[in-house]
Amino acid sequence: MFVTVGAGILLAIFLVFLLSRTTVAEITENFVYIFWDPAHEKKTISNFFESIIWFIDWFKWFFLVFGAGVLGAVFCPKLRKLMYIGLMLLSMLLWVLLVVFKSPGVGKHMIMLPLTMLGGTAFALTREKAWDIFIKGWMVGIVYAVCMNLSSNQGVYVMCNACTISSCVSLFLIRDFFEEHPEWRSRSWWLAALAAAQLLSEAGVNLRAVYGEDNISALTCQIEQGPQKGIWTTEEKKEDYNINYENIKSIGNLAGKTIMFFNYFPCGYLAANEAENGAFSAWVPEYKRLDSGRLPVYYEFHPDKVPDVIYIDTLAVLEWPEDEWDDWCRQNHYLREDFPRGGSVMLLQE
Repeated sequence: MFVTVGAGILLAIFLVFLLSRTTVAEITENFVYIFWDPAHEKKTISNFFESIIWFIDWFKWFFLVFGAGVLGAVFCPKLRKLMYIGLMLLSMLLWVLLVVFKSPGVGKHMIMLPLTMLGGTAFALTREKAWDIFIKGWMVGIVYAVCMNLSSNQGVYVMCNACTISSCVSLFLIRDFFEEHPEWRSRSWWLAALAAAQLLSEAGVNLRAVYGEDNISALTCQIEQGPQKGIWTTEEKKEDYNINYENIKSIGNLAGKTIMFFNYFPCGYLAANEAENGAFSAWVPEYKRLDSGRLPVYYEFHPDKVPDVIYIDTLAVLEWPEDEWDDWCRQNHYLREDFPRGGSVMLLQE
């Protein structure tokens, strides 16, 4: 019941947010374009499993040992409890290794999977199975992970994060498993500690991936202006932020205009809050050219969103040489001006 209520609250928040910015008719009208997206390759069975197989190969020793432990627990009932405790300790060992060696990139998100796997294993080993919790909770996370892989170009990264749902529900499935073995209740405190540590490590990886910037000792400067005022960061990033923020404020009156920030300064939309977003998203770092991907397609269907102002920040990664920038500006009626300390602005000419 609690899982259903929690999911319902999240759904209600999402619907209120969505419908406060658009209408059902507009959503229906544009739904077909979700499946026709030139910026993402079409998913096939092959490339769906490609990233998963690559990920399993990366952590093959963990998956091999975990799989052997599961088989041992299934076929040796007398050792079932010990096997399962071993799987929990194996998961914590993986966590320690990931922390010590600081696995790069998507590797650190491997920490999302063991608790989900432990929950599925506990459900399989439990005689009185809680099908309701399993289907409405644990399986929801798995289905969500599959959907994320199908709809995203980030593969295992988004799948691991989606499994957080299944990890939370796994706590109930693990509880049910140990309730069938009352002789282990005296040790329940450290079993609970293992599960809690696993879940907290997942939360920590997620928080650091989304909000983390650097080691705390490196965050020595506090931003003193604009939408990020009060945030502690590095000296270099503070300097970049100040340059971009002051550039934006020097553009002039933006009221009633559309603006696009290209392509690594999304908080510019907060700095220029009197203007409207002139892009399909506040985050477009995958685009290195203004004539690539979804951008021209988007403006073909939404000519009212063509930006009056395009701000190119100091961190932008661009693939165009200067002459191609100039050609694009002439063809699309923009005047480009460079700022003395970096960054540039393109103004649509009437």
